Amino acid sequence: MDGNKTVARSTGAVGEKSAVRNRPDMVFSDSNDVLYLCGDRNKTQEQHLGHLVMPPELIAEWQNVMRSRARWFEELGTEFLFMIGPDKQSVYWSALNIPQPDHRNSLLVFNELSDVPWVDPVPALSAAPSSPAVYPAIDSHYDAVGAYVAYRALMERSATHRSRILQPEEDFEYVEVESTGDLGNKLIPPRLGKYTKLKKTRMYAKPIYLNGVGGNGGFRVHHNRKGAGIGFLCGDSYSQTIFPYIAEHFKFLIHLRAPIDRGFVRSVGPEMVIGMVAERFMMQPPVLSDDIPFEMLFIEKLARGRIRREEISKGRREYDGSISLPAPVLAAIKRHDALAHVLLYPGQVTEEQQLFVGAPFDVATTADVIVAAYLSWALGSGFHSDWASLYAQLPELIRHKFEEICPA
Repeated sequence: MDGNKTVARSTGAVGEKSAVRNRPDMVFSDSNDVLYLCGDRNKTQEQHLGHLVMPPELIAEWQNVMRSRARWFEELGTEFLFMIGPDKQSVYWSALNIPQPDHRNSLLVFNELSDVPWVDPVPALSAAPSSPAVYPAIDSHYDAVGAYVAYRALMERSATHRSRILQPEEDFEYVEVESTGDLGNKLIPPRLGKYTKLKKTRMYAKPIYLNGVGGNGGFRVHHNRKGAGIGFLCGDSYSQTIFPYIAEHFKFLIHLRAPIDRGFVRSVGPEMVIGMVAERFMMQPPVLSDDIPFEMLFIEKLARGRIRREEISKGRREYDGSISLPAPVLAAIKRHDALAHVLLYPGQVTEEQQLFVGAPFDVATTADVIVAAYLSWALGSGFHSDWASLYAQLPELIRHKFEEICPA
């Protein structure tokens, strides 16, 4: 991102963290003073005006990736659903009084994918009552109200969970707070507006681990003492408000702010995996390989100084060991703890890091090898010869990605 500084071989020093703030050129409003995103690098408004149409080769790329995922999950015996995180324009287009018709690149991809279980929540969001609104005036994302509508649309598509959909007033309530959101925050001065949050009344899932990374690279585990099975939710910012509802359906919900990580999924063996993507991001090529460990996102933020010690410290929730976790999930927590400790305990080698700086353990996965390689790079410690041997055996794509982030 613009404004970030690269920090090479950091032992805790961090670069300048950037945020898109005070950018009124990225916001416009309709006649009801509802704010929308424009002028962003994804060119959201240009997409909806039909000025930026997805080319056929990109459509084919997305479709090939989605079909590959659907086939893989079918072979694994895991239910797979994919949902679009809709742009605000897709839901409120009629309020914009713009003569051109709404153009949705996402549908150019998914309307031809009858063999992929995907969900477009726009019809349900558009049909929802106007009060409370499904999108707050000051944010480009849905809040708890819109997230619930999207969650219903998602679970109604599920073959196994449609009969257990949560109900307002029975299971939860809404609470209004004031916020600037991600759009009001761009104005000078920032604009406050209503934002609806979830208040649980008969919901049982609780977070038992958060790695502290905000945005891409985030990893959290939720436990529901009344739930059964394991679910994965892999998505971007639109997954952030929907996961509390989904967590009620499983004993453990693994929420990754990342694309699907097949290695991690395979090791855990969940009964359901939900993928999500923000609609405006679909003009970017999809991730072509689901085999790159999602830990690479955390490593990239650390190596490039895009995360502060204070952010990790404040956002992190340590796993206290009181609830028995599946072994692959516990292993992932140890990896993320070892990475977080680079910032939290600079100049030290913690017990969690020691797992990766000595001789490798017998069941080391690709993700473990990558974490060991990063710690060697960041801490200036010798890369154990057996770890180095395992690293040399990794697929070229993974090694190339790592060496791009952590050059020799």
